[in-house]
Amino acid sequence: MNINWDSVVEKAIATVIASGILGLFAFGWKQFNNILKAIVKWTISNWQLIIGIILQIIVAYEIFLETNTLLTITLALALALASILLTRYRLNISIHNPDLPNNDLYSPEVHFITSGNTNSCLRRSSEFLKNQKSTIAIWVWFYPDNNMGMRTLGHHQYLIAHDTNKGNPLYRLGAKNDYQNAFGFLLNKSNNWQFWLTDENGQKYTVPSFPDSTSVIPTGWNHFAIRWDHTKPLLEILVNEKMMISTTDYLNHWPNRYDQNIFIGTWQGLHKSHFINTYVTEPLIINDFIQDSGIKLLMNSCPVNPPQ
Repeated sequence: MNINWDSVVEKAIATVIASGILGLFAFGWKQFNNILKAIVKWTISNWQLIIGIILQIIVAYEIFLETNTLLTITLALALALASILLTRYRLNISIHNPDLPNNDLYSPEVHFITSGNTNSCLRRSSEFLKNQKSTIAIWVWFYPDNNMGMRTLGHHQYLIAHDTNKGNPLYRLGAKNDYQNAFGFLLNKSNNWQFWLTDENGQKYTVPSFPDSTSVIPTGWNHFAIRWDHTKPLLEILVNEKMMISTTDYLNHWPNRYDQNIFIGTWQGLHKSHFINTYVTEPLIINDFIQDSGIKLLMNSCPVNPPQ
């Protein structure tokens, strides 16, 4: 049986274009653009698998198919299946957290967060902190020079922060009431990564910290993820997929009031010494405990180039 390859290619191209138009209308340009990037990156890293799929389609055509109409159907189904498999994680974020685009927290753009512009930090409603399960993930750029970016010594630099202390000096009268409903992940001035919580009464809980190290967090883009599941309970922090913190005794100190924004890139008081002074991209807040396989998918979206 002879295959009319010109017809096959034409129908395949038409199917791709039609799928793209449908995807654009279904998801909007921003989400559709992210899906395309994910497909391209997956295609580059899995070209051998793709060749295998193409060969299987050709074999199926030779054995079972007799008309170009059936071949078109086969190609369309294969493309649809591949699109679902390649983008299911991104689509899951969109479907289960539809308010993300409205808050613009998920953004493929690169943001420079600097104390020179206090509006450069990212903000979002902290309501997600009351979820039983959630994950926060973000890419952060680290400079080779330890006196730049997050490794500027002598200051607490907050990657993520929240508290409901509005500056009332009465909160400062007792050590137990320094901050209320705090949620913070930072590189502290002792050069250790630290995560801490306080409840409504300011009772503080600090999980065991881990030292900053270029072997764990090298120069370039690094991926951070904080995930929790209160039903277990379990809270974990991963850096570049590596488990750095895992704790189960945090829940009694979890914030229970959320009337202030959560801040990405500084402490919410906007103190200039707490700004990370570096680049971030693809910040995500997902209303689920993302498993290791999901973290690996996020790692596949690593920015290729250094920030400009």
